[in-house]
Amino acid sequence: MKKLILTALLSLGICFTNAMAEESDMYIGLDLIASNNTITKTIGAFESEAENDSSGFKLKLGATLDDGWRLQGYYLNETYDKPLIDAKNDTLNEMGLDIIKGFTLTPQFAPFVQAGIGYGWMDINGYNKDAINSFGIKLGAGVMYKVTTTLEVIAGLDLQVRGWEDIAVLNTTLKTSERSSKLYMGANIHF
Repeated sequence: MKKLILTALLSLGICFTNAMAEESDMYIGLDLIASNNTITKTIGAFESEAENDSSGFKLKLGATLDDGWRLQGYYLNETYDKPLIDAKNDTLNEMGLDIIKGFTLTPQFAPFVQAGIGYGWMDINGYNKDAINSFGIKLGAGVMYKVTTTLEVIAGLDLQVRGWEDIAVLNTTLKTSERSSKLYMGANIHF
């Protein structure tokens, strides 16, 4: 599974590099996120589900391509309100890629849809490993508004599913999955 995830991220990275090599408008950005998460944990035959909100930020580097298409890489830092696995660690770090299609309604205003994948990690204590990894996919939609030719503000909602790496608990396995709805607001600076 890890090889598949890394291969997918590498392939998307190559596409991102090719997009940057073409004539494109580059941008950097910052989004602030607030997320409502449903965490499902399974140990043997026992399954529990709990709500665990989170908040954080996403740093982005992207390229605007032809016909409203964009490709962006990101780093996400997300902190859960309650510990996800153990009592000491509650912060997820994630790197990923998004593909975005904008629909220009006016020169300043454009709704968009997006899809993305992400690979994350979180430090844990007291288990058979020191860190746990995750793989997520998301679909979303939002709006972009150009304040100036180089500055745009955005807002959107992403629906995301994450699968977390299994970890050993005594003589059994803990399986964790997550469904999220993420609201975000941010800004992009084009150069």
